[in-house]
Amino acid sequence: MVRTDRLAIWILIVTFVLLIPGIRFLKLTDELACAALLTLACADTIANGRAARFRLLWYVIAIAFFYLLYTLAFCHFNTTGAVCGDFIIEMKPYIPFAVMLSLAPRPTVTELTVLKWSAVGNAAAATLCMLCGLTDAVLYHPLYGGAVIFISMLVYVYSCWALEPTGRGARRCLAVATVMILWGLACTRSKYYGEAVVALFFLWVYRPGMFRRINMRSVAIAAILILLVGAVSWSKFNFYFITGASAGLDRDTIQSFARPALYGTSLLILCHYIPFGSGLASFASYFSTQPYSSLYFRYGLDKIYGLSPMNHEFVCDAFYPSLAQTGIAGVGLFVWFWIYIASLLLRLLKTDPGRFRLPFAVGALVIVFIMIENVASTLFTQSSGLVAMCLLGIICGMAPEKAREKKPEPRIIR
Repeated sequence: MVRTDRLAIWILIVTFVLLIPGIRFLKLTDELACAALLTLACADTIANGRAARFRLLWYVIAIAFFYLLYTLAFCHFNTTGAVCGDFIIEMKPYIPFAVMLSLAPRPTVTELTVLKWSAVGNAAAATLCMLCGLTDAVLYHPLYGGAVIFISMLVYVYSCWALEPTGRGARRCLAVATVMILWGLACTRSKYYGEAVVALFFLWVYRPGMFRRINMRSVAIAAILILLVGAVSWSKFNFYFITGASAGLDRDTIQSFARPALYGTSLLILCHYIPFGSGLASFASYFSTQPYSSLYFRYGLDKIYGLSPMNHEFVCDAFYPSLAQTGIAGVGLFVWFWIYIASLLLRLLKTDPGRFRLPFAVGALVIVFIMIENVASTLFTQSSGLVAMCLLGIICGMAPEKAREKKPEPRIIR
């Protein structure tokens, strides 16, 4: 029998270790890892006869193929090559989660130890790069430094918990995680500040059942959390979505007009192309500029700085606008996907709130990380997103099936 669960863990480990080199020097790391995970699923299906366990993966692939055929048949805004390229990119973030969820691998002590110390190494290396002026040379942008540190912190917390699921050493683990969060402040990104506030809340303050009843205490905690996140994130939100869209643009803010233009146009596309959108490689994705999509001319975006045919560096600047390619139906599927993940995390938490508080917190923080980053980046489709989705799949894989009453055991293979 092929031990695909062990191979899946090592694919995650290799991708995680190469997280920093993959930003500038090994750019195909995420594509190769995703292809390897998909190959594992196919191998498990063929060799072990387990097609049913990969049901979610087959749904993802079927939906992606539907949009591929829909685009080729009815939407002619780009070339066939660009459409096929975008087909792979748009499907890529969901495959790691679906495979890990289906395999439900349990890392061994050795694997957990490698993940734990790789997390510390990644966070330390990213911090040193930012503090020593090597951001452009190694990390390309401070955004990636913050993402590497945040993901490394989540991997560290999960690894510590899996090594000692009884909770022994939890405070030491959380203390180290807090230090890693503070290291990430060196990226100076407002989005990261918001993520850090939520992370500190989930790691130190949150307790299962805290928001089960609506009372003054729970409302006050939620209000304070929202205010803190808003306070630390306001400057960039204002720059990108308010100042950047104002009539009095200057040379320092003109590049920020591209993002509100993308968001505004994405709403128009959702209304004009009901229900399946404008098709793949047509809008706000990398392949919509390889070559340049004719849809941009239709909405006048070709005249905006950063979105023009000759200068389109801001086209692939946020994930959410690209959902317009899939229409209202695609947006609905995207929302359902995250509701499904949230239900798995809650199901896991209910089995044993005390034991699974930290895995639940890590899973919730992965969702927070992706939701915030998607506003103004496409990390969801890159190596950081792949590692995050793998980790989320492993955690959700511990949730029991509805038909089962047995509590999931955090098994460690020795």
